[in-house]
Amino acid sequence: MDNEQKLMAAYFDITTSTNSVVLNKETRRGEAAYTVTNRSGRALRGRASLAPQDAVSAAWLTLSGDAERPFPIAGVQQYSVQILVPMDAPAGNYVFRLNMVEITNPDETLVEGPTVTFTVPDNTAPPPPPPPPKKFPWWILAVVAVVVIIIGVIIYFATRPPRRLLFTNSDNQGVSTLRVVFPDGTGRQAFGQNGYNAQWSPDGSRIVYVAYDGVSSEIYVVNADGKSTPVNISNNPGSDETPVWSPDSRKIAFQSYRDNSNWEIYVANADGSGTPVNLSKDPKADFDPRWSPDSRLVAFISIRTGNSEIFVANADGSGTLRNLTNHAGSDSDPRWSSDSRRLLYQSYRTNNNEIYVVNADGSGAPINISNDPQHDYDAYWSPDNRLIAFTSNRSGSNDIYVRNSDGTGAARNLSNLPGNEYSPVWSPDGRRIVFQSSTGSNDEIYVVNTDGSGAPRNLSNNPAGDYNAVWSPDSRRIAFQSYRTNQWEIYVVNADTGAAENFSQNPAQDYRPLWSPDGRQIAFTSNRDGDIEIYVIAADGRGTAVNVSQDPGSDYEVFWQP
Repeated sequence: MDNEQKLMAAYFDITTSTNSVVLNKETRRGEAAYTVTNRSGRALRGRASLAPQDAVSAAWLTLSGDAERPFPIAGVQQYSVQILVPMDAPAGNYVFRLNMVEITNPDETLVEGPTVTFTVPDNTAPPPPPPPPKKFPWWILAVVAVVVIIIGVIIYFATRPPRRLLFTNSDNQGVSTLRVVFPDGTGRQAFGQNGYNAQWSPDGSRIVYVAYDGVSSEIYVVNADGKSTPVNISNNPGSDETPVWSPDSRKIAFQSYRDNSNWEIYVANADGSGTPVNLSKDPKADFDPRWSPDSRLVAFISIRTGNSEIFVANADGSGTLRNLTNHAGSDSDPRWSSDSRRLLYQSYRTNNNEIYVVNADGSGAPINISNDPQHDYDAYWSPDNRLIAFTSNRSGSNDIYVRNSDGTGAARNLSNLPGNEYSPVWSPDGRRIVFQSSTGSNDEIYVVNTDGSGAPRNLSNNPAGDYNAVWSPDSRRIAFQSYRTNQWEIYVVNADTGAAENFSQNPAQDYRPLWSPDGRQIAFTSNRDGDIEIYVIAADGRGTAVNVSQDPGSDYEVFWQP
């Protein structure tokens, strides 16, 4: 797939770094970036507009910044399209493009950009003190206890059922149902008719999902095998959406339309006991709840001040809400550090996108991590919270940067390639970042050391498109999808040597690889049986891929049990 599509070039070249956007499963948000170049040979002013292929999705698309901008000769402007899909939006594929006109002659200078598609769908106890002389040798008991623990661990892993997969099926009539299944295709169980947005609890014991009953959406919890009676934890005539598990698997945060006809943030017990607690309590809209890793706090977005701000509340509803951003510019996409002490977020307070870090307790001033007049976005904490990786176009094209999360030092350009780089993903050990690059006529998969040593290495290195790179849990390998055989295939590449292997090897379309938590298997989506199914293959590439879904219609949104 060629992402450097160029349609009409009389006045403008319009390119995009990707032809498909994967929405955040919790917030249904996404972003697409277009690059527009003046090819007319003279200075002019151009006006951008969005052209969705259907009227329904028009309200979900927002063009960031000014639509009308000056273009010097051969000048370049970047346009960012924000996608926000309502929770009750119909599932399906939606397509839009960015169009440009020269403002003095719009009828004859229309240039249509490439289309972009998005889919809506404990530490051990201290040893006992040394025994006094000539008394019972307590160390023997310690040895016995360690042996018992080791035997218990061995028995647990030897007898524990394999991890299940959770996915959604949409039948030929468009009715969605949730499914769980073991990776060998056995134990398949259906539940949650008209269900969507399903998620495993962090401990893997339960599943939360949203189901529409014909009047409103409710939030349900069911056991991991899908066989228990679903528990309605929201239980209100208003619509309830975007459930998010607390990291300790005891509570669920969600947004609800039950109060004053606006969205509020609630927290409910996962077992359905008690009454859900309203954390936001404001007549303006509050949405996008996100738990702190210690399960004590919930961050969310609120427009109560007239623009989007980031608030933090105690998860039990006690105390006072804290507005962490408190600025006239729009702030969004809060992401917790793993120690629950800080959040990073994106802000438009300086007429461009910047990346900020703020203390969760509200102390101190927010730190501008990106601090550049160009656009900076798509930021992620390193596993140890010391660094933040983000994408920036400050060099004239998109590149991957890292900077110390405390704001010290300068931002470092890790990619520094002539094309557009995006989608940085930290390795689990924090030593490397994999990212997409459109340096040539197609997208490639690159990896780079986060300490800045060495140059970025092209792991895919093929004239066809390569996408959706995902790290193995041990940080040694990367799975991705490639179009190098004129159809999508699943490849696995050694992150050190660059040796790649085709794991799917089928003339059908195979895509969206997903590692199992233990790194021993890879799930992926394929249409090799005539419709879209979920397959599992051993991570060493041996054996035959197993169709674990075996459903009519389409199967998608697959997740491994933790």
